[in-house]
Amino acid sequence: FSNLNRAFYWVVSDVYEHGLNVEARGTKQKEMCFYGLTLEDPTDLLIAYPSRKFNPTYAITEWLWYLSRNRSTVNIGKMAKIWDMIKDENEECESNYGEYLFSTGQWDWVINELTNDPDSRRATIAINQPYHKKANPLDIPCTQYIQFFIRNGKLDMGVYMRSNDVIFGFCNDLFTFALFH
Repeated sequence: FSNLNRAFYWVVSDVYEHGLNVEARGTKQKEMCFYGLTLEDPTDLLIAYPSRKFNPTYAITEWLWYLSRNRSTVNIGKMAKIWDMIKDENEECESNYGEYLFSTGQWDWVINELTNDPDSRRATIAINQPYHKKANPLDIPCTQYIQFFIRNGKLDMGVYMRSNDVIFGFCNDLFTFALFH
């Protein structure tokens, strides 16, 4: 897709028309397993679908929260209820991706790996960890891993998600991943 707006239009339609009806954790959903797409321009990120009411200010705030590496939901929860819904007893969540990218040293490792071997396929960052299955049952990170490649003189990034809702997660996550890219 040339931009995030076109991807959003297509994916919403595709899930509506071809999604499988499932009931996960007591809610009815449509899902498409092993779904993939390519965003050709990771700088064209606005979504103009009127009923979606995409908020770029929130998306940038969420990205800055990830950069902070602060798992506290106190401030981010003021902008999106989901963070307060999934927080633990310490008002923290597991899904601050910045903690896994930067605090673990994986980001620097990826940069060094690609600097030393531009053809590497090992430049990966693991997000979802085995301990997440016990840490907070309301917040198991949706992102499994991020992988970087340098191909044809360009930096490519791939993301594997275990789950990603098309309305909120898709829009905000692709926006965030594009900024990390």
